[in-house]
Amino acid sequence: MKFKCECGRIHANELEFIEISRKVDDLARNLKELKLGKKCLIVSGPKTYRIAASKIEEELEKEFKVKTFIAPKFTLENLRNLIKISKRFDFELAVGGGSVIDLAKFSSFRNGKRFVAFPTTLSHDGIASPIVSLRTNSTKLSVLTKQPVAIFVDLSIISKAPRRLRLAGFGDILAKYTSLADWKLGKKEFNEYYCEYTANLVKESLKRVLKAKKDVRDGTEKGLKVEVESLINCGVAMAYVNSSRPCSGSEHLLAHYLDLYSRSNALHGEKCALATIIMSKLHKLKWKKIREVMEFVGLKTTARALRISKESLINGIVKCKNLRIDRYTILHKLNLNEEEAEKVAMETHVI
Repeated sequence: MKFKCECGRIHANELEFIEISRKVDDLARNLKELKLGKKCLIVSGPKTYRIAASKIEEELEKEFKVKTFIAPKFTLENLRNLIKISKRFDFELAVGGGSVIDLAKFSSFRNGKRFVAFPTTLSHDGIASPIVSLRTNSTKLSVLTKQPVAIFVDLSIISKAPRRLRLAGFGDILAKYTSLADWKLGKKEFNEYYCEYTANLVKESLKRVLKAKKDVRDGTEKGLKVEVESLINCGVAMAYVNSSRPCSGSEHLLAHYLDLYSRSNALHGEKCALATIIMSKLHKLKWKKIREVMEFVGLKTTARALRISKESLINGIVKCKNLRIDRYTILHKLNLNEEEAEKVAMETHVI
């Protein structure tokens, strides 16, 4: 799908089909109607294979030639192996969380294939985006690939995922407060390209999930549906501008820095949420209300709770801007020193 927004830019969206239901039925029939080919490579992890992919494999074998590639996590070795294997198949079906979807997204793009996403958790906003977060020993890269052509969400499977994963997805949506503020700052300071239509799509997703915060907290069907729709819309927004810019700003830079240089095993969305408190203070947004929402749903709002050391956090606030010198944020504008970083972390009660 393509459209021309008010700024005159042509936007494209590869996503053709979305199904969000209590239970996904007739997956084989739906895939057949998409005319993706006869040979399907399922990509999954060990746990998600037991929970969902094994049953999907059985169903698809009635209509397709099927093979399953199981990857415990996203590594360059797993990615190389998947790229080699997927050449023999018409399309890929990713059944799992963020790492599995990123593997299929990258490998299918490299081989000129199409892929379908079947998420089993709501821990991130990459379900519908064309962006892959690729980690090396010293940095994290955002690589532009392609969107899935279809997304199937089975709420009966999503509801069984750990609550912490679902709340991490909520945290990733809350991060849009500051990612949008950073994008607008880039427009103001450097006349960077900024699309009001795309920004409004992200804002609307944020509003909807905030309105349903009690249902999100309680894990009701309504809460799950609103959250997955918001995450998908954020991914679509990134696809429209071929960039993570609408959904990733200073808060993501800090989260990526902590991924690389802290010992914390906190989830991506948890780190983004924590960083959003700090960055919203720097942007002079209503950081106290943002923090209250996080506490209401059950997200952790201190570095200690996420096992992030004070030193790692302060170093991150000061240095994370160097991870992406091509993306202007409030951290590039203010250029905080260690004393100033510690002060804002203390004022927001993060430390």
